[in-house]
Amino acid sequence: MASRSSSDTVLVWQGSTPAGYSLVVERDTHNRWVATVAAASRSRNYSLEAAILESAGASVSRQWAARLAAAIIARTATSGRTQSRS
Repeated sequence: MASRSSSDTVLVWQGSTPAGYSLVVERDTHNRWVATVAAASRSRNYSLEAAILESAGASVSRQWAARLAAAIIARTATSGRTQSRS
């Protein structure tokens, strides 16, 4: 497993929303998903889809959030790949 940073999160995925906002997905020490949009809006939730929707607000659709969450969860389940956040 990747080392933990001082913020106790592990980087899982980073990219952007359909509107072009930066999106970072991490896991915390309580196994919650942490989604951060544009480095300004952050949500922690045991549901990745909910975390994305809460942090992105109206900038993403529920369908997009659901598809992204499923892809990220599938990727981490099969590869176990995470990156430490620097």
